Amino acid sequence: HDLELVYADEEVVILSGLDLTQRKRVSVHALAPALARDEKLAAQFVREGQEFAALSHRGLLKIHRVVAAPTPHIVAEPLPGLPLSAALAAGQPMPLHEVLAAGAHLTEALDYLHQRGMIHGDLRPSRVAGGFHHELRLCPPVFPQIALETLAARGLTTVERRGYRPPELTAGAAADYRGDLHAVGLLLHHMLTGALPPPHTDDDDSDIALRYRAGVPEALSTLVQRCLQADPGRRYQDSG
Repeated sequence: HDLELVYADEEVVILSGLDLTQRKRVSVHALAPALARDEKLAAQFVREGQEFAALSHRGLLKIHRVVAAPTPHIVAEPLPGLPLSAALAAGQPMPLHEVLAAGAHLTEALDYLHQRGMIHGDLRPSRVAGGFHHELRLCPPVFPQIALETLAARGLTTVERRGYRPPELTAGAAADYRGDLHAVGLLLHHMLTGALPPPHTDDDDSDIALRYRAGVPEALSTLVQRCLQADPGRRYQDSG
């Protein structure tokens, strides 16, 4: 009831509304029509939402229920702020204190997942919500292992997915927790500079050349560079 649009992209539409059964505000995450018409994708969206709903951590968006029909959607706690993609859309660096807070929130939530043998697999700006004044929340992943060609065949541009895809997946390797850490590096770089770093070359095992604004702590720069290594074995081996 009383639904208002919060955010929409080519994959998910996020609404804010009042849950009359529980008499509280909620966020509603609905699969975009172009994808909801595909029965297999709709079923996968519901299944992934149910798996995420079984988790409980302050850094993960709390899921109340997952609904399969008529439109697959997830009913969750209200978002603590807009998706991070909205803040990054202007292409400007974010304040350093916000980047530091985001890094702490992201790694804490990922450590919770990784300690349970799980990965997020879809860490990108549209899947992270909140800001400095509210702790970030990781939203449920949307088709984390899907082939980009599958989405492109349905008219999706997949620009954000391509930018945040770890290089080992492009090479055909299986996803693991180190892909999440690569995404953390991309997110922090994006927040610090207003842009993603250049793509890896085929044999790029050297340190990433980062151009930050003045005042970025050396420890943060080192963390980002380590996360962005093309070789997963040269990244941090845990998120703790």
